Amino acid sequence: MPTESLQLLTPWAFNEHGVYIRKPDGSNYGIKGFAHHPCMKWLYESPSNAWWLLSHAVSMSEEYTRRYNKQHGVSVGLDQLSWVLLRNHKDSVWQDHTEFVQAMPDEFKVPGDPIQAYRNYLNGYKGYAEWRYCQKPTWWDEAKHEPVRAQYLAEREARRLKRKHGQHSRVQTSLQSERDVRVP
Repeated sequence: MPTESLQLLTPWAFNEHGVYIRKPDGSNYGIKGFAHHPCMKWLYESPSNAWWLLSHAVSMSEEYTRRYNKQHGVSVGLDQLSWVLLRNHKDSVWQDHTEFVQAMPDEFKVPGDPIQAYRNYLNGYKGYAEWRYCQKPTWWDEAKHEPVRAQYLAEREARRLKRKHGQHSRVQTSLQSERDVRVP
């Protein structure tokens, strides 16, 4: 999620302030994309929304460092975005953000309660969710999540086998072609 947050904030920094955010290798992050995404539209509603998203991204990046004992790749970009916000919106505070948009299927949305909506979404839709580095939260519903997790794992295995089979088929086809053109 820090990466996705940076992908939203980078075009915002350019469109609002003409500032490119640089990657660690010196090239610029892209400035296009997600223009019609509900979260991007929310971001442009207020500088406080940008502060909130940046604060959230920094917190996720810090959690990444805590879990994996290394810095997330977007940390440098987040530092640059902090400078852009401090320079241009130092009087805005993230607590003054507008109401969060719920960018998820309608069946999971809870009007006025984006936290519960996101919990519903994780429990009932996102099969990759797992709790390896901490205890499962009290709101986690294993029974509701289990079929979603099983479907996710089955689809992941099918993709793996397809890649494996596809690579094998290409090699086999290549070898077969070589045999076909050989003169006995």
